[in-house]
Amino acid sequence: MNLKKIGYFINQALKNMARNKVMSISTVLTVSISLFIVGAFIIFILNAGIFIKTQSDKTQLSVFVDTNYTEQQALAVEDKLKNIADVESVTYKSKQQAMDEMISKQGGAEQWKQLFGDDNPMPYTFIITGSDNTKLEAISADASKIEGVYKVDFAKDLVNKLTGIVNAVRIGGIVVVIILFLIAIFLISTTIKLSLYAKRKEIQVMKYVGSSNSFIQGPFLTSGMLLGFLGAVVSSVVLALSYKFSMDKATEIQFLNLSFNGLQIALVVVLLLISGIFVGALGSYLSLRKYLEV
Repeated sequence: MNLKKIGYFINQALKNMARNKVMSISTVLTVSISLFIVGAFIIFILNAGIFIKTQSDKTQLSVFVDTNYTEQQALAVEDKLKNIADVESVTYKSKQQAMDEMISKQGGAEQWKQLFGDDNPMPYTFIITGSDNTKLEAISADASKIEGVYKVDFAKDLVNKLTGIVNAVRIGGIVVVIILFLIAIFLISTTIKLSLYAKRKEIQVMKYVGSSNSFIQGPFLTSGMLLGFLGAVVSSVVLALSYKFSMDKATEIQFLNLSFNGLQIALVVVLLLISGIFVGALGSYLSLRKYLEV
């Protein structure tokens, strides 16, 4: 295909899109919304996977001792924790250390002082490091049985909950994406049909003088691909900005272990651009197949 013919296809495609402005704009917006959700869905799954892995790899759990215990009683609990199977080490955190960490993270030292005065409501805490993250559940069960221990916390509950959320989003996201893709294809197909109808007499004349189907179809196929591409560009820009903003916020939350990944967003953008062109081409093909002899 020579450059002159490509130029003709693009010129005619732009005219077709201008002739049906409302449908063209609606199509671009639908494609952009569809692809934005697709991109957001992919990024969520990727980063949720990273977060789940980092949490799953942790081999620590926190043991909280009854706040009514004295420090001497709390330290007696430490000896029992060390005797649990598969425990590598136990680190003690006093009530004052726990309070200092809380104030450091959340601020409001004066408010804490006003609420509790000289009392410290924070519990004595022991950080247990296990020999293997697969042993944490057993360690947690044994630690919970020790007198004076009122709570044992570790990443498993969070990982399980997040895994459930990710799976639900994955299933729901796939359904939503399929529906939006079908709507986008329908709108692109409808836009092409309107262009075909408006130029039906011109098409008939072209067929009479011997123009090939590919020459007649070219501008309409190009229209669909341009609509899909424009929708992909809009979705990519919005997604990239949203991703940057979200990751900037995520870096402020230390336990998330997430940060901006340029390669990740670049790959997703490329995928969206390819998907936009594909959706546009498919919508056009379905319309052309019905209204022209292929």
